[in-house]
Amino acid sequence: MLTKTRLPSLEIMVVDQRAVDDLPNGVTFVKADGVEWLVDNLHRNSGVEWIIPALPVHLAALWVKMKIMRDGKTLDALPIPPWILEKLPNPYQLSKNSYALSYADFLCPPDCSEPDECCTVTGRVRPTPLYDLVGSLRTLDHKMFSLQSQQIGPGFGGLRPDSLWRLLDGGQSLESGSFLISTSCKCHGLITGYRL
Repeated sequence: MLTKTRLPSLEIMVVDQRAVDDLPNGVTFVKADGVEWLVDNLHRNSGVEWIIPALPVHLAALWVKMKIMRDGKTLDALPIPPWILEKLPNPYQLSKNSYALSYADFLCPPDCSEPDECCTVTGRVRPTPLYDLVGSLRTLDHKMFSLQSQQIGPGFGGLRPDSLWRLLDGGQSLESGSFLISTSCKCHGLITGYRL
């Protein structure tokens, strides 16, 4: 889809651990672990405009964890507190410290345009965007970092690198304590907990 846009200067790079043979012309391929590659190669002046996390992990949370640990700090998994999970839609546990979240209890269409007013499947008015809901959760025991995944095209979105750098700056500013990282669009997201 991105290669069919009318942006002649668009440069697309796919990073995957498995070889990918059927990429369109002009798409660069790098065989590597996506998180590790991003930790090693994303710099503040990289010129990258979008990161599209298409991997089965919480990319933003793992990127922050690896960057902080490379600074010599210890970071441990922190289970998401039950009272927070109770306020989130359909939490699905992925690991000891990470959950997928979704307003949908059905399979969304792969080309959803994420309209502002109503859900494309149910026709019902959309609830509070998930990134706002998660960002509104306040706790004295945990620092909350909430990133918005922005829609790039029907059915897929991404993160701006500057939002990752702000997230990292916030995490690095903590001397100790617990923090939660959430990445979400209007309807779906991930939340991961860490303790310094």
